[in-house]
Amino acid sequence: MRFRLKYTVGLCVYSAGAEDTHGNPTASWAAPVDIAANHWSTSSTEPVVAGYDRTIVDKIVVVDSSQAVSARDRMVINGEMFEVVALPEDYDHGPYSAPNRKPVLTRRVDG
Repeated sequence: MRFRLKYTVGLCVYSAGAEDTHGNPTASWAAPVDIAANHWSTSSTEPVVAGYDRTIVDKIVVVDSSQAVSARDRMVINGEMFEVVALPEDYDHGPYSAPNRKPVLTRRVDG
């Protein structure tokens, strides 16, 4: 069963650019492309998973599972920029979760 995608967010795909003077790749992002989203969480700075490797997440955006999203991509949500901080979760192959949705962990980009 498909769920309703009633919101729109902008997806900016990451690409490594040319090397800088120190030999490090420069980061760049494509212009935002509108994608449909089911919802996003309220803002929070709490770690998502307890443990040694904690990731601070500001928003969780839920998109269709067929939507390609990678770590380091960016999303524009209500005019604010957020960076994808991990690979999206896969709910299509679990026994209990609803399929066709992909939670994407993001963190706000300042500056």
